[in-house]
Amino acid sequence: MKEFDISLDNAVFTYVLHTKKHKDLSQFIYIEKYGLYLSYSKKTEVLTFQNAHGFVYIVGLCVDSFGEIERCDIPEFLLRSSNIITDIIKAAARFAGNYVIFISLNNNFYAFSDATACMQINYALDEICLSSFDHVVATTLALPVDNRALRIRMSSDFVAAMPNDITIYQGVKTVLADHYINIRSRTTTRYYPYGELQYFENPHDVLKRHVDLIDNIVKEYAKYYKIVSPLTSGWDSRVVVSFLFKNIEDFQSYIFVHKYMTEITDDLRIPREICKCLEITHREIPDLIPDESFIDAVYSIIGKYYYKDDIAMAYTYKKVFGDTATINGNIIDHLGKSSLVNLLPVWCATSAYFTAKERKISIDSKLEVENYLKSMKNDGIPSQYVYDLFGIEDQCGRLCGYSQNIYAAAGITLLNIFNSHAIIDDWVRIKHKDRKLHCIHLYFLNTNNKRLLQFPFNPDEKFKFMGNSKILFFCATYIRHFLRILRKPHLKQNKGY
Repeated sequence: MKEFDISLDNAVFTYVLHTKKHKDLSQFIYIEKYGLYLSYSKKTEVLTFQNAHGFVYIVGLCVDSFGEIERCDIPEFLLRSSNIITDIIKAAARFAGNYVIFISLNNNFYAFSDATACMQINYALDEICLSSFDHVVATTLALPVDNRALRIRMSSDFVAAMPNDITIYQGVKTVLADHYINIRSRTTTRYYPYGELQYFENPHDVLKRHVDLIDNIVKEYAKYYKIVSPLTSGWDSRVVVSFLFKNIEDFQSYIFVHKYMTEITDDLRIPREICKCLEITHREIPDLIPDESFIDAVYSIIGKYYYKDDIAMAYTYKKVFGDTATINGNIIDHLGKSSLVNLLPVWCATSAYFTAKERKISIDSKLEVENYLKSMKNDGIPSQYVYDLFGIEDQCGRLCGYSQNIYAAAGITLLNIFNSHAIIDDWVRIKHKDRKLHCIHLYFLNTNNKRLLQFPFNPDEKFKFMGNSKILFFCATYIRHFLRILRKPHLKQNKGY
């Protein structure tokens, strides 16, 4: 008997839109107007509304950060907002969660995702077939692996994901965060940023409002899931814990204990001290090893270009917490600390720099990043946005999509309490120098629980001094990249997955 029933129908945040009902998904809606089936897993929710102007399907978890609109009323709110897709997307900026919205307006059928595309829209170029997993699109249409994309994948660390909007499959692309797709024509359009970039002189006023928004998001998530969250010695997890501890009565934290850790490892020692002080239940979880059937079942959903060790992490979590949802800190990491930028001028934001940051070494990767930057320029995006858009669309979207896919396929709910454009758009308007000094983290910690500031942050980090110098940071990025090209440490790992 299988320990866990890992299947497409037991995956979370999972859907397929196609001309045929998907054989492996038990739930479906037939969209008569377009002759399409929206199939979805039994662990995925869909909310609907229709009127004379069109109809809306919200797949996944979508909640109002303003705390004003009930979840079940969101589809109606959207359809009554406007009959213009860009206006509707702007109206949706207040929502948070992990979702894809399908909307029919004026004989056009569109789709867009949550703020950082946690729930993906992967689509075929030659016919209508969309799914949260690119591998499912490929297997549904029997599409082969693209040889050029395979070279990119195998020459990079798998965790780095694919560059731009390409996937490893021939004729399959993904809709990047900040874009929507016209489903019938399979064309994508950028909708963000909304206007010129104007920085806040004093971010505290807007951060004060964000505390209320994030509180609302946490409370909404807690209506539908029991929630836990990892806690390390770092900044991001501590901010997440500050919001969860404040809003959830039976909250508990955890840390994965890896073989290289000892009793004096800061990621073990400091969370223990924090949780003892705040009387938080904290679990230290040793790595577990799944059998091959678990790994193969996950591979059958997401494809095989994922490391077995990362799938084992999902297994360990599932073994300990079951259906409990976990909260990650990806957005406050990539955008909140401005770690991608570190005060570098705009002229440093080249395809070579971003390719180095993506941990990729092939020339085709660099060309794809060039294509991405060109598309941004062609869309008339001011250059001041380039670092943060890359942070949202590549780092939060594609890079973090790696673990999102693994956890979703394993039936584990992975959420983010900052995943709303109402929050992200304001963070982009906070100066990079202020974010680098942890102004966002410090404000939230001071507001939520000042005791969390008594404990050191990442004390065993060895190269903090590099982050304090633009020149050292810039040089270190390229030195690390060239060493990677010479040593190719990931290539051996890739052979065994």
